[in-house]
Amino acid sequence: MTRPEAGSRLPFPEVLEEAPRLVKDLLRGLRHELRQLDPARELETLSQTAANATFPLPLSPLALAAELVRETRKAAKFGSSLARDVIDPQNDDALLTLAHGRNTDRAAYVQARYQATRYLMKRMGLSDTLLLERPIARVWAETVPSPSDDHNHAHHDFARLADQALRLAKSGAITSSEDQHLPFRVFSALALAEALLSISPPDDSAAVMGALDLAAEVMALRQGTFDAIMAGFDPAAALAAELKLLAPHLAEA
Repeated sequence: MTRPEAGSRLPFPEVLEEAPRLVKDLLRGLRHELRQLDPARELETLSQTAANATFPLPLSPLALAAELVRETRKAAKFGSSLARDVIDPQNDDALLTLAHGRNTDRAAYVQARYQATRYLMKRMGLSDTLLLERPIARVWAETVPSPSDDHNHAHHDFARLADQALRLAKSGAITSSEDQHLPFRVFSALALAEALLSISPPDDSAAVMGALDLAAEVMALRQGTFDAIMAGFDPAAALAAELKLLAPHLAEA
């Protein structure tokens, strides 16, 4: 499949897939903002405003502060529940598609990598970091192989996994203003997990989680190495070499 031309419209079936992703990402962003709310800061601002008011207030500053706390808690609870039950239900079966590499349809590719990345981020202590789905779908359009590509060769092609990791890291699926290397670490761990699964195909979702757990542990131990790869002259080639070095030995172990 060739990459869509710049400015071209998505085929109608893909538009139908893209609309729910857009809504879910907007709600994820809202939930993320709610989780970043600092009630103490909001109370301080409200108190200052109330103290400087030149007209009678219907409620005392203390009553206003209490009301703000109640409404903030309700909104945060609603956002978390909505994200858990509607936006991001855990779907362990979708993880099995991760072992199919890029040889799958758009929806399955996106769902598998979103679920796997979210699982990885939890294991890496990044549960509060925002993860979006639409950028992952764009990477699928950029990297999906043609029907003539050899299936087994694609599975063991570390260069393609490295290229996918770099594209995902730059896609905006994860944004971190405090640590610019964070997206690269997460998606390099995902690439390592995919490499492991391509060498040793899983029988169930538990085996996929095992590969993701191992990849997260390797990233914690070799974070400096992966940061150096990202900052190096040719990150794609260096990451491919690192995957080729690590994956076979880890799969055997």
